[in-house]
Amino acid sequence: MIGLNKAAELHKRYDPFSYPVDIEGIAEREGLTITDWPLLPPVEEVKVGSKVGLREGLSREWRRWDIAHALGHHLLHHGNQLLVPSSHQAETRAGSRRIRYPFPYA
Repeated sequence: MIGLNKAAELHKRYDPFSYPVDIEGIAEREGLTITDWPLLPPVEEVKVGSKVGLREGLSREWRRWDIAHALGHHLLHHGNQLLVPSSHQAETRAGSRRIRYPFPYA
């Protein structure tokens, strides 16, 4: 639930969104630096402090997902992260979808 609340706060800060949502621009305005890194599969994303490295050559869709994922971690807690995709990311994926594809919030 905290992740969904953070997504709602982003919607309020950047409302009205234009579509598609400029997730990279929002992440940068929230203090992240996004760069492409020569990461080897299966690693897609590394976050060290406010720097996010994304594996070179990711599709546009996966790049957007990984940026939203890193932004969620940035907003929810401090620290570093290494993303190796697994099937146990349902909650994180739901939160990142809320950031990229906004829905009305009550």
